[in-house]
Amino acid sequence: MRTASDFDRIASNIAIWHAYDSAVKAELYSICLITASRTYLIDPILLQRKALDEMIRPGPIAGIVVTNSNYHRAAAQFAHQFSVASFAHAHTFPGDQPTRLTTIADGDEICDQLRVIAINGAAALRFCRRNTALIKGRFGARCENS
Repeated sequence: MRTASDFDRIASNIAIWHAYDSAVKAELYSICLITASRTYLIDPILLQRKALDEMIRPGPIAGIVVTNSNYHRAAAQFAHQFSVASFAHAHTFPGDQPTRLTTIADGDEICDQLRVIAINGAAALRFCRRNTALIKGRFGARCENS
């Protein structure tokens, strides 16, 4: 998979980046989510350093969230680079688990505003802020009014 070169800030606290992976013949998407006090990378793929630095400038990375066992992507690399925990369902890493893995399950809160929703062995995340919810999971991401 090639490294993404840029990101799109779709809201003041949400950025996405993506790249095509010819091995799976699909465009892979990742999200940077900035909560009131923390920043999380969700299902991250590699992003060029200059773009990554610009995207995360508002604050330090607090964790890496992996929503599906097919979405390991660059999670371990980012967790190591930023010395942060990975958050994932217990079955997300069937082989080698990250050294700082925090298992998540339905209803868990990773932090204020970020809640886990279980979907058949994977996890989706619901982020709520000012009556708007961003839901990211196995089948993509969407925003909805709460």
